[in-house]
Amino acid sequence: MNFKHLAALSVAIICIASCGSSDKKNQKDTAQLSAADTTKVFQPNWESIKKNYKDPKWFSDDKFGIFIHWGAYSVPAFGSEWYPRQMYMDTATFSATLKKGKKGPNATYTHHKKTWGDQKEFGYKDFIPMFKAEKFDAKEWITLFKKSGARYVVPVADHHDGFAMYKSNTTRWNSFDMGPKRDVLGELFKEGKAQGLKMGASSHFAFNWSFYNKKDKFDTVDPEYADLYSSKGKDLTQPVSEEFKERWWKRTIDLVDTYQPDILYFDFYVDIEDFADLRPKLAAYYYNKGREWGKEVLINDKNFGHEAFPEGTVIYDLERGKLPDS
Repeated sequence: MNFKHLAALSVAIICIASCGSSDKKNQKDTAQLSAADTTKVFQPNWESIKKNYKDPKWFSDDKFGIFIHWGAYSVPAFGSEWYPRQMYMDTATFSATLKKGKKGPNATYTHHKKTWGDQKEFGYKDFIPMFKAEKFDAKEWITLFKKSGARYVVPVADHHDGFAMYKSNTTRWNSFDMGPKRDVLGELFKEGKAQGLKMGASSHFAFNWSFYNKKDKFDTVDPEYADLYSSKGKDLTQPVSEEFKERWWKRTIDLVDTYQPDILYFDFYVDIEDFADLRPKLAAYYYNKGREWGKEVLINDKNFGHEAFPEGTVIYDLERGKLPDS
């Protein structure tokens, strides 16, 4: 597989351009797939997946798509979608790879304390009831995206914050039961399909394990909210627990089964060693589901210095950078 390049900028809406090529064997499209074919061709090992996987022809042909970041972090509307992480960075700012960066309170931490109050009394969870999405119109969004020339749309289903933007069967922290009281992802999927677009879903939930800073002076250590802030303790180096991995698995399978996305996008942290046993299992499950649904599906993968999915098993996402010349 030749790597496909996806360029993205993490703002409210991210446009992704992709390009690719496929050989004559890849010319078989979804019309040749039978929805009745439930044979599990893909086994949960890389040899089987690499042998049977082919980049979907439609993705090679459809050069432009739109990627959406939207969630409860739009209530404070300060900084970026990393507001929920940075609002708890009181003494230093840690990177996505958990490396200590600039010392001193993060600007978001200072802003939150000044604007909303102490993080023990008013934490990120308290923004969720304020997130109403009262002006959200899926038809208006999809119509605009299609007019722009987009052929596929990938809304964020789960961001690092742990708040699902869909009707989840695995967590109470979701947009159907809290906040907007709407299945945001579901509405976009329904309208997107009605207008002939391919629809994907992105999962950033793996990093939820290490997203929030845990200190006694924050609400992030309250066990009542461990299903939002994760059950990780105060030790930054604590490995991902089996309990959290099971939560990630069930949440991802729920997303796949309920919405049947054409694209399943994974952000970093799925690439770390802790998730190694689940990656081939998930890829095989999703690709077999695509056969069951009678359509070509794909996984987009982003990683930080670790190979999450071997070449020839997914379409690689390159964000804000480029591959080496050789």
